[in-house]
Amino acid sequence: MFERRTVWYLAAVLGVAALAAFYAQRRDLRSRYIEFQESQDTLRRDGERLQMLQKRESELRQRVDHLVNDPVEMEAEVRRSKNRVREGETIYRIEPDVSPGQSTPSGQ
Repeated sequence: MFERRTVWYLAAVLGVAALAAFYAQRRDLRSRYIEFQESQDTLRRDGERLQMLQKRESELRQRVDHLVNDPVEMEAEVRRSKNRVREGETIYRIEPDVSPGQSTPSGQ
């Protein structure tokens, strides 16, 4: 009697395993799981990028606030970015000495 019960138990387990395998294959669960993992990776990367951009935005907002509140710094930034000089100022540019036959520091 014990052996007959064991046989039925094993048959039931094998039947359930076969049905589970058939269901997984029919519903294409493996590829769905792979797609899910890929979407999770994309979501994680996008979250990291969002944090980086939020940090950059915060830094730029602080810089703008600093420029708005400091007229000397504002003038210096405009002069730096637009290559402007005040009347009467002299600009000195220091360039490396390039002898004939030598290349420039950039390799050109």
